[in-house]
Amino acid sequence: MALIKCPECGKEISDKSKQCIHCGFPLEELLASANATGLYSVVLERFVMTSKYVENKAEVIGYLQEIMDVVTADAENVLYHLPQKIADGIKKENIEAMEKRFKEIGCKVSFVPSDVRVEHPYNAVIEEKRRKNACPKCQSENVAISEKMGFFGNRKISCHCKDCGHDWKYAE
Repeated sequence: MALIKCPECGKEISDKSKQCIHCGFPLEELLASANATGLYSVVLERFVMTSKYVENKAEVIGYLQEIMDVVTADAENVLYHLPQKIADGIKKENIEAMEKRFKEIGCKVSFVPSDVRVEHPYNAVIEEKRRKNACPKCQSENVAISEKMGFFGNRKISCHCKDCGHDWKYAE
């Protein structure tokens, strides 16, 4: 069983429910379309402060970089702009493992059918950065952005096109 957010009231409910237990919103059609594709989105709800805050924060940022394919600064900014949709197209069989991993590092996540919109202003910022850094050679947005720390804290951010293999400097 996965928890999803009701599109009407925003409260957490079971993905097995036929209607929201809080507001009565009918979920059958919504869940039927999600179950037809079997794909879900991951929404990072909150990052819990624990005694291992610094260690967990580093782990969360690393995991977000892996999932979202973003630089450290963007992954860290996600933590300050919650809730945040961090992944899309997740198969139902992978939900439990992802939920367990996030719980281990002090995060609360929920899963919603992929066709449900999760709006937050920072999603638009990340998407704009991706569009801005589309491959100049083939115009693909399938780009990996990497960050390397140099001597005296200098940052070098570079882009790599996953489609054609072209490398270029990151445009801030």
